[in-house]
Amino acid sequence: MKALPVRPIALPVMPEAIPDELLALRQFVGWQYELRDDKWTKVPYYVDAKGKLRRASVTDPGTWHTFDGALSVMQFHGLDGIGFVFSVDDPYVGIDLDHCIAEDGTLTPFAREVLGEFSGAYVEFSPSGTGLHLIACGCLPDRGRKNAAIEMYDQCRFFTLTGHVYPTGSAS
Repeated sequence: MKALPVRPIALPVMPEAIPDELLALRQFVGWQYELRDDKWTKVPYYVDAKGKLRRASVTDPGTWHTFDGALSVMQFHGLDGIGFVFSVDDPYVGIDLDHCIAEDGTLTPFAREVLGEFSGAYVEFSPSGTGLHLIACGCLPDRGRKNAAIEMYDQCRFFTLTGHVYPTGSAS
């Protein structure tokens, strides 16, 4: 019998570090790890009007909460974290850099290059602590939004938020 992969442990959410401009929007969901095809994935959740926990949709604003609402859902239902949903109605793009931080805290050369291009972005550690999420105002190109080293989104996706801010002044 094949052993299942170990369930990841997410960094705890630090709400006080998340930018106020994001907190003001009603584009948040709770999320939890779920095993799908022998791989852990992050699934978004919300609580409906009857108080039932349901899967959220990144294309249906009716399944999104305020930040405080999503935080309450996460805490009450024991979810792994909260996430921000990118929408056509906001100016934000998200850049996901997986496995770009070594054990000693140094960045891969590619991650240093990306951080240099987005000096005004909000940058935080991903839930694993081994990647970075950047959120900035901007527009994405029509092509080239995803490859092995980078993923970029501006709608119909959610980013997990940890509030564990990466010190961009020390992109070593």
